[in-house]
Amino acid sequence: ATPDSIKAMFSSWGTVRRVSILVDKATRKSRGCAYVQLRSPDEAQDACARLDGTAPLAREGHRLSVTMAMEAAEVRGLVAKREAGPVDGAAGDGDGGGGGDGGFDAAVTLEDIRRRLAAFAAERDWDQFHTPRNLVLAMTGEVGELAELFQWRHDGGCEPGLPTWTAAERTHLGEELSDVLLYLVRLSDRCG
Repeated sequence: ATPDSIKAMFSSWGTVRRVSILVDKATRKSRGCAYVQLRSPDEAQDACARLDGTAPLAREGHRLSVTMAMEAAEVRGLVAKREAGPVDGAAGDGDGGGGGDGGFDAAVTLEDIRRRLAAFAAERDWDQFHTPRNLVLAMTGEVGELAELFQWRHDGGCEPGLPTWTAAERTHLGEELSDVLLYLVRLSDRCG
């Protein structure tokens, strides 16, 4: 499968924002797994319901296993928010869960995240790939994506609170910070 063929498959159920196929670092061949990001959680749930267990590529009888990762709102709730108002219209408690203080969602602990990541990896038999070395390398790639958001901006464009950033830029920043945090928590868990 290619990113284009996967995008075409999922486009029937929503707007595909990104397709990432996991590849083996040594062979550069697909590991048979891809991440597909759709525009909304509703579209993603619809795609999961309709594609899970199907064999649209008809390759040697392989069937798709399509599941939700973490909901976008859950991931965004893990990273600091500087925008006024709660995440996705949820009621805020003034304790950081998306409010303007730059805090975190107090209801989500690092242990909660660790357990969810461990269960997510175990369900997919990914522990064999989640060695400390592989996780450090994957996290380094995510740190690079985070750094790209700040590259070529002058210091005035990166003041605390990022007042000159657009809502879309801040959302993208939250996504990249979440990726780094999730890899860091998974790495910590796998290192014991």
